[in-house]
Amino acid sequence: MSAFRLSTTLFALTNEWLSRQYTFEQLVDRVAELGLGPGLELIGFQSIRGFPAVDSGFERTFRGLLDKHGFEPSCLGANIDLARRPDRLMTRDEVQQTLTAQVEAARVLGFPVVRAQKLDNDLYEWAADLGEKAGVKLGIEIHAPLFVDHPLVLELREIFDRIDSPALGFIPDWSATMTALPVGQLRAFERNGLTRAQTELLRELWERGGPPNELFDEFAERARGEGAAPQAINQVRIVFSMFARNDPRRWLEIMPRVIHVHAKFYELEADGTDASVPHRDLFDVLQEGEYQGFVSSEWEAHAWADLEDADGFELVRRHQELYRVLLAQQPAGSAR
Repeated sequence: MSAFRLSTTLFALTNEWLSRQYTFEQLVDRVAELGLGPGLELIGFQSIRGFPAVDSGFERTFRGLLDKHGFEPSCLGANIDLARRPDRLMTRDEVQQTLTAQVEAARVLGFPVVRAQKLDNDLYEWAADLGEKAGVKLGIEIHAPLFVDHPLVLELREIFDRIDSPALGFIPDWSATMTALPVGQLRAFERNGLTRAQTELLRELWERGGPPNELFDEFAERARGEGAAPQAINQVRIVFSMFARNDPRRWLEIMPRVIHVHAKFYELEADGTDASVPHRDLFDVLQEGEYQGFVSSEWEAHAWADLEDADGFELVRRHQELYRVLLAQQPAGSAR
């Protein structure tokens, strides 16, 4: 049976962080007060001033917080922004330099895993060597609209099997295995100019499935014919790039190479019900796949909900309570 542990990503608390109601230390203190964790995940560029450089002051602060609350670093979110310059994409050397710096930041802070984006195929042997020398695993996130059978992911699976390094793995994101669109996202589209009938059409197209660009084009053509403004139409692209429907059990195909999990969710009720993410089915997959890493509670409805609408701390607490209940129902010795 699986012996995975729970983790909190501070990305789930983006609204609280951006409101400036909390310092970094206070944010982590509040996570501890609520009994969340024991894992702690950060996005480097969101939480660390000057990242990927890590100064001695932040290192002391972070390690002090870990000791104070008994947290364990679970994953550091890295970003390779290929288009960070307006005149050109990153060069190959720049990609290697920025990933090297972020892996070093993870090593300094004690993170065992770095979340990374896809690299050029011929860079993975170099990346495996980088990770092995630093004692840090590099996880490529599989996020909607990708899934385990997408050509890009199939290619990666072959590459990882060939290199067979413990420093290379995958990070599944539950956005790829949803059952419905979040209602809050649909209502946000309506506040921004769509009609209820148009969001119903959007839901029907998403449930029907197909190539994302084709689905968006079909929606755009019909919405334009009904007089929808361009900005109201363009906002829905996120539906076909950030949310996807796939069979949760297919995560088992890559489970031997899964090194971290982003348990994405959006609208979790106090009783543990969620119309858009099949948490119990996904939990069963983790158990069957004998996954033994961290599972990070990643609430992402802050993309449309503000502090007046939702409390990120409370949503993460609900999520971890649900998983703890499910873990407690497992045979003795199968959870920790």
